[in-house]
Amino acid sequence: MATPMCPAEHCSKTSTAINDTCKANDWPVNHLVLVCNPVTGECCNCTCSCLAYGTPVAIPSGTKAIQTFALGDQGACRRHNFK
Repeated sequence: MATPMCPAEHCSKTSTAINDTCKANDWPVNHLVLVCNPVTGECCNCTCSCLAYGTPVAIPSGTKAIQTFALGDQGACRRHNFK
């Protein structure tokens, strides 16, 4: 049986550890990260992401939490010159 995806709220609680693991392993966004409960042994998958759950993103009418975006929704971005 395949390992299920974790609820978004669960991943947000462990997002620092997940993001640290993703960065340390140079894993891309959406790479699956197995998260297991040390007491029960139950496991589920979170994913590497570039923004943490609940991160506010600017939209034309104010802000919106990143997890509420759907394909095609508008958001504002800022250009950066990474060298």
